[in-house]
Amino acid sequence: MRQYGLLVLLAVTLTLCIAGCMRTQGEAQITINPIATDQPPVAAADVPAEPRDEEPMLPPGETVRIHLQDQASLEEGGPAPADVSFVEKPTLADIPDGPMRGVIHGQPVEIQSVFIEPDIDDKGWSFTFSSAAAEGPTDIIDLEREVNLDIDQAPAPGYTFTKGLEDGVEFEDFHAYYVYPQADGSPYSINSPWSCAIEIESAEIAPYDPGGDTFQAAGTVKGRALICSRHEGFETGAVTLTYVGGEFEAIARYMGAP
Repeated sequence: MRQYGLLVLLAVTLTLCIAGCMRTQGEAQITINPIATDQPPVAAADVPAEPRDEEPMLPPGETVRIHLQDQASLEEGGPAPADVSFVEKPTLADIPDGPMRGVIHGQPVEIQSVFIEPDIDDKGWSFTFSSAAAEGPTDIIDLEREVNLDIDQAPAPGYTFTKGLEDGVEFEDFHAYYVYPQADGSPYSINSPWSCAIEIESAEIAPYDPGGDTFQAAGTVKGRALICSRHEGFETGAVTLTYVGGEFEAIARYMGAP
């Protein structure tokens, strides 16, 4: 009986020793030595939330106003052309020589394609100055960056038009805006105060052929232009400048019956 009691006592003692060792090992596994720092501890509630990048959803036709972040941190590309400048009240003398180039929404660009076609809604014609290259005269080009300018009539040799940033014009006659791709590749247009100087040097445009294809190449229009836009961020007030200028040879085309 005494031997049985001794065996039970030994078993209990051995169990307590093993449990104590396991507890000691477990505590050693989760012990963390604090790192010395001069900063006070930060409560979880004090940690600022990460900013969310969201584009506003606006009804079609509304003037776009967006919250602009630091363009230098968002845009990639080389330096802006030194010989093309933003001008608030341009004249024909401000148009630079050489091919069209400049900056669109903070991104230096070279204009690869220029089109002009009749506006299907009124009597005017619309220029598109795009950083994307086109393979054919009636291509629907991939979106990169572009500046659009609507004028009040078909282009003709000797036609000129100038507008200051604060000058008022009839929207149905003259309008300029630019387009750039968002992070997901979808297009985003900016309608902001704009200035312009344009001169048409030559224009050879064939009339639309009702019996031909829906999309028709019509000729060429040569000239030079400087188009500028000043966009101010809705919340931050940060200013983003767009300006393209130089000489162009535009493809005249019909993308449907005028």
